[in-house]
Amino acid sequence: MVCLTLPPYLLSRAIDDGLATGDLAVLTGWVAAVLGTGVLNAWLAIMRHRTMTRVRMDAAFRTAHVVALQAARLGAALPRKVTAGEVVTIGFGDAAMMSATLTVTGPGVGAVLAYIVVAVLLLAVSPVLAAVVLLGVPLLVVLLGPLLGRLRGAETAYRAGQGELAARFADIVGGLRVLNGIGGKDVYAARYRRGSQELRERGYRVGGR
Repeated sequence: MVCLTLPPYLLSRAIDDGLATGDLAVLTGWVAAVLGTGVLNAWLAIMRHRTMTRVRMDAAFRTAHVVALQAARLGAALPRKVTAGEVVTIGFGDAAMMSATLTVTGPGVGAVLAYIVVAVLLLAVSPVLAAVVLLGVPLLVVLLGPLLGRLRGAETAYRAGQGELAARFADIVGGLRVLNGIGGKDVYAARYRRGSQELRERGYRVGGR
């Protein structure tokens, strides 16, 4: 993340110190620095992606493993505590969410460090511009805080809907033979489709926020 902030700075130095002054040697040196930074950024991007993929998969598998161990430990008491749909949602949706959280944690810390580096570089260019960046980013975070709170509330409701729909699906599968015998399969299927459509619309609203 820090290295991604360097090419614009190096390019500005190449223009000001080399191109504007007509000094070919200085220009060549700064161009070489820009090229070297680009190659370094490409290599770091590959390694970052590999590392984040490993972290993401490890978190997902660890979460699924913990859920499976807890389900086995509860045994017959599990259905009295949570529904089958809730277990499915935890094993799939929550595991993916936790892995995604860990994936963005590393770049998030890197973004804070890059923010500091950019502020220091801007101090050498324009103190006013540096002050705008230093004050503007925290102000933006404060302004976005309430909006993120609304998003978390919408996501919580969406997740609860996922658990209910998964539980309904598990009930349909478990009682499919009985439903066929009494002719209620179509009724349950229609109810599941309505629930799925409502959950989809709720997901659109979450995405819109």
